Amino acid sequence: MMEGTANQDSEDRLLAELKAIEEEGDPQKVKRVLRFLMEHLGDVRILTMMAERGDAEAQYKLGSLYKKGRGGLKWDDKAAVEWFRRAAEQNFAEAMFALGEMYRSGRGVERDEQAAVGWCRRAAEQGFARAQFELVWRYRHGEGVAQDGGAAAEWCRRAAEQGLLEALFELGKMYEMGQCVERDEQAAAGWYRRAAEQEQNKEQDEEQEKSWTRSKVRAQYRLGLMYEEGRGVEQDDGTAAGWYRRAAEVGYYGAEARFRLGLLYRDGRGVEQDEEQALDLFQQAERIGTPITAAKLELAYMCDEGLGTSRDHNQALKWFGRAVWSFWGDDSFTSDREHGGLNWDFSRAEKWICRFADHWHEKHDEDENKVDAWNLLAYMYFQGRGLRQNYLEAAKWFRKAAEAEDGLGSISAQLDLGLMYRMGEGVERDDAEAAKWFRKAAEQGNERAKEELKHLGVD
Repeated sequence: MMEGTANQDSEDRLLAELKAIEEEGDPQKVKRVLRFLMEHLGDVRILTMMAERGDAEAQYKLGSLYKKGRGGLKWDDKAAVEWFRRAAEQNFAEAMFALGEMYRSGRGVERDEQAAVGWCRRAAEQGFARAQFELVWRYRHGEGVAQDGGAAAEWCRRAAEQGLLEALFELGKMYEMGQCVERDEQAAAGWYRRAAEQEQNKEQDEEQEKSWTRSKVRAQYRLGLMYEEGRGVEQDDGTAAGWYRRAAEVGYYGAEARFRLGLLYRDGRGVEQDEEQALDLFQQAERIGTPITAAKLELAYMCDEGLGTSRDHNQALKWFGRAVWSFWGDDSFTSDREHGGLNWDFSRAEKWICRFADHWHEKHDEDENKVDAWNLLAYMYFQGRGLRQNYLEAAKWFRKAAEAEDGLGSISAQLDLGLMYRMGEGVERDDAEAAKWFRKAAEQGNERAKEELKHLGVD
């Protein structure tokens, strides 16, 4: 009966026995029996009885059930807040943090940033790692507290030393980028390694598991990148491939790792050269859903050159077309490591991206596509995304897009070329030439161009 197989009648009998024990007047004995029953039966009625008798852990768990609408209870934020508060007032750290989150989001209670920070800090000072990591974010961004990089680093270290994987990764990133701490790539690699090697905690809820998985994969990817580039560790393409492979095993979050592993297979660095495997990895990265422009461009290049597949210029152009459209929403298509940049091969990219864009129209019925491609190249050069920043080249490609024949001239390119002339970026400053391009864009209804003409004093 006490092994969790009791039916409803036996459960009721146990509860009756509990009441008899309670009448004996020994509260500690009652708590011991309640906890035993909770462990073996797990019934929300027993959890409620424990909570009502002042058990802080039970109060926290009951609040969590109300917050999520689970365990046979209806979703009730106000009830959740009440139980979290009762546990928090007994200094139960998890409840303090949960109560602070309710104040932060305004769920079940009026939104109050001061109360949110206060409860979060109390939980953090008691050593609750997730509360400590929440303070990292608050101090870095000045949310509810004065911005303080040093405090952010200190709280991050305290959470990391307790093994919170998100904090291990974040501290590694701080050291790699020199953010909030002095840059130290050896220290970065050490923290990334601890995150990358951590085993999963089976007690995580769904949300925590997603956060844990995402941070672990990012740590594995970053560690692989450091081995590939020889930063903070001895350069070793084979070890880099191993870490990329481990990160690539995790669905959605492993897209960047698949891409980097594909480059290693393509070039035979650290692994036996295998162009078919490289092609497959680039396709996997592209399919995952993360808009990795670089993967699409690599596929275009391999199809055009017949690497790992039969040479197919038409298919190459299709991949290039997909890259054109994915570029705009792809934050990874940059050399900026702080924002997840792929640290792509610029010199190699310039040669064939330009060729693709210049010959885009050869296999397309609609010449608008080539204008899109020229615009893409211009922005890539102007912003330094995927190619080295080069205002001269940006102006050249904006001009090609702006001057397209048959009324296909890009309005945005005309505006941007006008701005480059007005600012003297990539071209000699020339207000008359700027006005010329602003006027062309304004004639097609561009409001920004009309405003620029007014600033220049031109009708």
